[in-house]
Amino acid sequence: MVDDGQADAADPAQRRADLERRLDAGEWLTVPEVADLFGVHRNTPHRWGLRTRLSSPKGGTSARLCHPDDVRALLRKVRGEEE
Repeated sequence: MVDDGQADAADPAQRRADLERRLDAGEWLTVPEVADLFGVHRNTPHRWGLRTRLSSPKGGTSARLCHPDDVRALLRKVRGEEE
């Protein structure tokens, strides 16, 4: 069977695991990806006060990206792992 990436999108747990791996690697996630990670509406991360930057892809649509440290800190807080 060919992996076309659609199986990951259909499995929310797998998608969240993939997003956490990317986050642990230091990648900046898009606002919709952060929403997927937390299981909230796409507009909700905008209200959390995360540091963001605007991506500037060549010839593509720009996206608001969330700082990985902020997202990891929020994950720890939600999970009760806050120091």
